[in-house]
Amino acid sequence: MQTLRNSLAAALLVLGCLLGLQLSWLFAQAGMQLNRISEETCRTLHNVNRTLDRAQPSLTNIEQTTEELRDLLAPHSKSLARRLLEKIL
Repeated sequence: MQTLRNSLAAALLVLGCLLGLQLSWLFAQAGMQLNRISEETCRTLHNVNRTLDRAQPSLTNIEQTTEELRDLLAPHSKSLARRLLEKIL
């Protein structure tokens, strides 16, 4: 009876070790995947920042042009709107 208990305890110990090794391998694989995802995310964010830095002058120029056009058209907008309404109606 004692031999059977010792054999069962040894078998459980071996199974526990195998399970631990398997879990360790799975965690290592998951860690590598997360590391790869993190590196790709950093590269993507770097590209986004570089693109935004390059686009900023153009966006500023468009904003200035829009403001200039708005200022130029503001005095004529009421009469233009009135003429359009007359033609439509």
